[in-house]
Amino acid sequence: MRNTWNIYFHWKKSFLLILIFSLTASYSFAQNKSDYHVIKTFHVGGQGWWDYIAVNSNLKRIYVSHGTEVNILDETTGDSIGIIPNTDGVHGIAFASPFEKGYTSNGRSNTVSVFNSKTTKY
Repeated sequence: MRNTWNIYFHWKKSFLLILIFSLTASYSFAQNKSDYHVIKTFHVGGQGWWDYIAVNSNLKRIYVSHGTEVNILDETTGDSIGIIPNTDGVHGIAFASPFEKGYTSNGRSNTVSVFNSKTTKY
């Protein structure tokens, strides 16, 4: 009976070691493989740091929150389409596409700006 218990314990210990090794190996291989890669880089002009980006896929525009303004870029070319000024401490940008509205959260002034997403005017 004691010999059977030793065999069972040895088998269980070996199984756990193999399982841990397999999981560790598969995890490290999974971390090294990525299907993501950079296909384009757009340079954003202006002063200060930029924060978040938002994409309006209906209009094919990229919105970059940038200190006191939002830079608007063409999604395909990266060309500047315009800016939304007076958004002090702007962080996030959201869209209500059916209403052609866009919203910015402005951290320094504790406000929310509402703009027309097609014309970018208030």
